[in-house]
Amino acid sequence: MQKRLGLLVLLLSLSLPCFAIDAVQTKRGDVYYGKVYDEGTTVNLTHPNGWTEQFDTREVTITRGFKAPTPKTPQKEGNFEIIEGAALKTPINLDNFRKGMLVSLNLNKWSVRSEAPGVLNVFYEKAQISIHLRICYGTQGYWYEYVESNGLQAMPTLNRIQQNYYPLIQQLERQLQIYY
Repeated sequence: MQKRLGLLVLLLSLSLPCFAIDAVQTKRGDVYYGKVYDEGTTVNLTHPNGWTEQFDTREVTITRGFKAPTPKTPQKEGNFEIIEGAALKTPINLDNFRKGMLVSLNLNKWSVRSEAPGVLNVFYEKAQISIHLRICYGTQGYWYEYVESNGLQAMPTLNRIQQNYYPLIQQLERQLQIYY
């Protein structure tokens, strides 16, 4: 009986039109990862954790074949422009990473300016310092990309930035480790 049931489930799963994708982003900015089964005006997303949710195709952006962004090339070897995340072991659960990073950013007074699957564009402003970063992530890792700043005397070609920059990233890492 169990063999027949398993075979029936396998046959049904093969007959469903399945598009292997990794990301669905809602209009409110929530990002879900998993496989989407296309059903016309609605899609069912099966999350890697096992739960299923239904979305209206007019209210979500479906990214087929999502891949983690590739790091930019720094202007100098070992540059501050790219800081590899080290708080988490791979493979990274993308949903947990996003939620943990959003909590970490909020606690440290960073604001999220925009979001796309695998990328958070964040901004920090305090006193005479402002920093714009891209936090890029995928299942095989994550990193912090320096975009621009004011008040940190950044010189990417010389690999120089004010010492206040690194503790801000380290604090995000510590909080991420707690809330992941």
